[in-house]
Amino acid sequence: MTMTGKNVAMNRKSMRDFEILDRKPCTALCRIKGNIVLFGGFAGYHQNIIEENLPWPQILVHGGLNSYEDRLLNPFDFMFLCSLFKGGGFDLVDMSVKKKITLCATELELDRIVKLIDFTFQGPEKNFFKSIGVESSWSNQYLKEKKYFSLKNKKGKTIPLEQMLSCHQLGAALPNKWSVERTRNMFFTIRDLETGDCQELDISPEEKETIQPIWKVPPNYGGFPAALAFSLQVLGYGSPFQSKGPTTCMVLRLNGLAVLVDCCPFWDLLARKTGISVAEIDALILTHCHEDHMGGLLKLIRRGRKIRIYTARDIYQMMLEILSWQLDISPEVVKQYFEFHPIPIEKWTTIYGIDFFFQYTSHPIPCIALKVRKKQRSDVLPTEIQITSDTVGLSCARKMLAEGIITDQRYIQIMSVFEGDVTIADGGEAGLHPALQDFLGHDVRSTFLGHRQNEATDVPLHFSFVEPYHLFPFENLGIASIISRAIDSFLKPFPDIDLGRWAQILREAAIYRPIATGQLILQEKMEASEFLFIVGFGLFSVISNNQEVAILHAGDFFGENIFISGAKKRSAHVKALTYGIVVGLNAYVVNEFLNDNPNVKQRFHHLAEARELLSRTLLFGQLDVTEKTNLALSLNKLSLRSGDYLIRKGETENCGYVLSHGTLEIPGTDIVFTPPSMVGEFTAAGFTEQRTADIRAIEDCTTVYKITRDDLQRLMQASPDIEIKIKELARSRGLKV
Repeated sequence: MTMTGKNVAMNRKSMRDFEILDRKPCTALCRIKGNIVLFGGFAGYHQNIIEENLPWPQILVHGGLNSYEDRLLNPFDFMFLCSLFKGGGFDLVDMSVKKKITLCATELELDRIVKLIDFTFQGPEKNFFKSIGVESSWSNQYLKEKKYFSLKNKKGKTIPLEQMLSCHQLGAALPNKWSVERTRNMFFTIRDLETGDCQELDISPEEKETIQPIWKVPPNYGGFPAALAFSLQVLGYGSPFQSKGPTTCMVLRLNGLAVLVDCCPFWDLLARKTGISVAEIDALILTHCHEDHMGGLLKLIRRGRKIRIYTARDIYQMMLEILSWQLDISPEVVKQYFEFHPIPIEKWTTIYGIDFFFQYTSHPIPCIALKVRKKQRSDVLPTEIQITSDTVGLSCARKMLAEGIITDQRYIQIMSVFEGDVTIADGGEAGLHPALQDFLGHDVRSTFLGHRQNEATDVPLHFSFVEPYHLFPFENLGIASIISRAIDSFLKPFPDIDLGRWAQILREAAIYRPIATGQLILQEKMEASEFLFIVGFGLFSVISNNQEVAILHAGDFFGENIFISGAKKRSAHVKALTYGIVVGLNAYVVNEFLNDNPNVKQRFHHLAEARELLSRTLLFGQLDVTEKTNLALSLNKLSLRSGDYLIRKGETENCGYVLSHGTLEIPGTDIVFTPPSMVGEFTAAGFTEQRTADIRAIEDCTTVYKITRDDLQRLMQASPDIEIKIKELARSRGLKV
């Protein structure tokens, strides 16, 4: 459709000061006599304004129709919020209203819109809680927190809604002396009250025109199927104030049933990519009633049968009221779409055979966090997923505690929502959500940050962020064979042991943990339980000093440093690059194994250091675990003092060296080598007969591992990639190979 859409000049002449800036189904953003005006709109349309860098509307005109294609229209509650704060209506420095947002509709529509904005922006009042029988202990605490969050001027007084809103009935004079009448749903006549010029505007959708998000639905990257016994898959988890992707919606698979956690606008398009149909959804868990969490409800409730909904009583009643205002039907009619199951607060309860724990977060409107846990078995670690939904972060909670808004007990409760085997935490705008700084310096191994506004480009590599289609599977695979393969891979380098006996001991002692993409298993400089980990399958990144230093594959082990050096704090981050499974062996059984005989401990120390070093090198980092282990065991370790020569120019020794600790140099030049550099590789590869330069140590305790020509040439034959890399490096240094 063109930018002019279907607007047609009629009755006298067309208005000169009229321009359509954007046209979508049921929607037009216009400039009229200097005013930016939104006609209609749909849930999620604010992302179009952000993405296309359009001006925020100052005037919102109701389109008359309340829904189209089971998508909510006229989302004025959220558009009001965006226009007020993003469009310059409110000065956050002076804490004052600069421009009111104008609403234009019929008298009955205005009444519904104002109630909707007041309810979702400022939160429910005391009478609301009393009328539905909510316990006073919670309602009184909520009202204290609501007052704390309320928009205040510099004197600390709450700014009433009427200072931010201006209401005009259709046909009345609007700012800059023009008016608009709605001749029928989605058809408007606009008049210039100074010149008498007239313009007609039609925002009705054309044939086969559908409402679509501004972002492209990401392709499903595949992976494990959605129908796992116990899993959580993210459909959308962005901030409402971004335009690159969907907002908040997840789907829980509970013993084969599909349960939505929130339902953002266009969630159905995302679900379809993962093989989930709208009809397949068995239940909804609703955390709260903001558009970015419930703007897609209409797709769910108009599918022909009731939907089970699990939420707190006040959140359920808020949802009924909001839908009744949006759709212009009574709350009693809205109730007919739902089968309501009130949840207990701060008590474990069972839904579809899975344990849930719900608690109230701290937010301007009532909101719940949830913890979901598969019933624990004695032979595995606990498996919990914590979803915080919208809540304050550490710094804001401390401020609320200091000001007496919350008690010590409430502070502990608010902070406890960030504790779980895996925690999906709402990040985003500081104040109402945790800021990134709230997590810096803390243990974030189990934390995934979502709800973010911008792409994270300047944060540490070990931070984990939630992405669309992110899959968190737990205890779904038959894992005995995975544990067996991991244990067999670990034991293979130790020929001097009773292999059958130790395989049985370690398998019985092993625990396992499914790991989601992006999850942090070890965190650098954090004290951790004394476990040795073996990769069952998947790819894992080793990060040190914010640099990726190695990639771990199935069969690789990590976390060995505490058994070698005795250090209690981990020396690097280990983060999952893909979904995987990690097998863990506790300190007791590892130490028992290492003390089985002196050769085992010596070989373990050598293998751990040499294999870790090879994983960090450009040449050998991608070798499979068997090749890497065989090479590591064939390497000989050499120690040098400062000034000792490792290589002398003109020598014919045919080996190479991988630097493990310390620094090497080429005397008389500025060339230095630091770990995990390789030197002498061209002679070892057979490209040169003699050494081309002297190389010596410039630090005491410099250590290198020696690799023979036979080993290197065997690897070059087995892996053409290694040969190509060595030849490219040789050519870059002027050698003809």
